[in-house]
Amino acid sequence: MGASTVRGSGFVMIVLGILGLFAGLGMDTSVSGGVGSTGRIVNIGLLGQQTSVLTVSGFLFMTGCMLIGFATVRDAVEALGAVIGAQAPRPIEQALYHTPQSSSEASDNFIPGMRTCPKCYAVAKEEATSCWRCRHAFEGMHHEVAQ
Repeated sequence: MGASTVRGSGFVMIVLGILGLFAGLGMDTSVSGGVGSTGRIVNIGLLGQQTSVLTVSGFLFMTGCMLIGFATVRDAVEALGAVIGAQAPRPIEQALYHTPQSSSEASDNFIPGMRTCPKCYAVAKEEATSCWRCRHAFEGMHHEVAQ
């Protein structure tokens, strides 16, 4: 269903809701009091019908407003589709809290000059000999001590 169809349905529901509101408020909920009575008596059955008409009309109106809002959001997302779908650089938060799916991915460096701990996946400097979080010793990192 396209955004224009959803928006059109929303407008139809709003119009039906407003018409139902006028019909419900215009309902006569009283009856004549009888042979010897001079006034009118409120009929509870007719009050119940009026309440039902007003409730359905309100739901139609609210649903129509929501459909128009959803169609507007959908149009905005489609207009920004090229920007949203573009390959953007990975945010630093994703790189810091990324959990590798395989052992080969665990050795990948997500941030230049940094390495990922294979045990807790914390990010540390490439020169580090152990993880700052779990104290895991990195393999293959042998630094000579200056004398």
